Amino acid sequence: MIITINGMPGSGKSTIAKRLAKILRYSTLDIGSLRRRVAKKKGLTLAEFNKWSEKNPKFGDKYFDHLLIKTARAKKNLVISGRMAFHFLPESFKIFFDVSFPEGARRIKQSLHENRNEGRNLSSIAEIISSMKKRIASDTRRYKKLYRVNIFKPSNYDYVLDTTHIPIPQVVSRVKSAFQVWQRRKLKKSAKLAKTNS
Repeated sequence: MIITINGMPGSGKSTIAKRLAKILRYSTLDIGSLRRRVAKKKGLTLAEFNKWSEKNPKFGDKYFDHLLIKTARAKKNLVISGRMAFHFLPESFKIFFDVSFPEGARRIKQSLHENRNEGRNLSSIAEIISSMKKRIASDTRRYKKLYRVNIFKPSNYDYVLDTTHIPIPQVVSRVKSAFQVWQRRKLKKSAKLAKTNS
C-alpha cells in the first residue's frame, strides 16, 4: 500500500510522514527534503529553486516527479511526502494537511535552525508568511502549467486534516486510523470485484 501526503507549508508533512512510516514499518520518500538538498547544492534557497524550476521543468519538477514514480514502482509499502504524489499515484491513500498561516510560519521559524533552506534572512513571522504565500503561488502556477492540476484542492484527496491546533502524535494517530478504514474498504471492494468476475 502507498500513502501520499501533501499540504500547506508548515503543516507537518515530512515529520508526520516519517512517524507514520515508522509505526507502519513502511519506507519513506520525502520530495521536499530532496528539493531542498538540490537547491542547496545550487546555492539557492527553496524559493529561488522553485523559480528556477519554472524555467527548467525538465531538470526541476519533472525530475522529482519521475523519481517518485520510479520509487513507487520499486516499493510495496511506502509513505511519500510530495506535491504531485497524489496525482501520479491515484490508487494511493491521498492525504492533505492544512494549517493557518501564523501557525505554519511559527513552525517553520522553529525549524529554520534545521536548515530548511526556506529563504534568505527570514527572521520574523510576517516575513515567513510572505515567503509561504509566494511559495504556494509558485507551486500552484507550476503544477497547473505542467499537469493542469490544482495541488491545493481538497477534493483531490481521500483525507483532509487541519493540523493547526493538533499535536503531531494525535495527527499521526488520526491518520493511521483513517488509513486503516480506507484500507479495509479497499480490500472489501477488491474482494467483491473478484467475486463478481469469478
